[in-house]
Amino acid sequence: MNLRRKMAFGSGKLSYLEALGLLIVMASMYDLVFGIQWLASTFYGSLIAVTLGLGFIVFSGKGGLKTGKYINVWEIIGVLLIYAIVFMYGFMDLSAIQTHAYRVISLVVTFLTSYVIAMRD
Repeated sequence: MNLRRKMAFGSGKLSYLEALGLLIVMASMYDLVFGIQWLASTFYGSLIAVTLGLGFIVFSGKGGLKTGKYINVWEIIGVLLIYAIVFMYGFMDLSAIQTHAYRVISLVVTFLTSYVIAMRD
């Protein structure tokens, strides 16, 4: 069983909308995780920005924005993982995840998940 074929990775090129979505997701997650508050000053603003960025990532492809694109189960799992990180840092005030190491791990997991979702076209 070839994992690369099973996951159906694409050609390895990002479209402009996917790159924009990745930038929006990472900026709002950096803002939310580290509490900088320069992009969105509230939890709900960060949630809206992450949703907008993930919408660009999930629904865009090589031919621009596709409204009828088939969304795979792996993409749904990745989006739910990113939303779990958003809710852990924005909605719940857990003191255990406020260390610098967990913040960096959260950003790395968010970036890798968003990048893999973007590469699945």
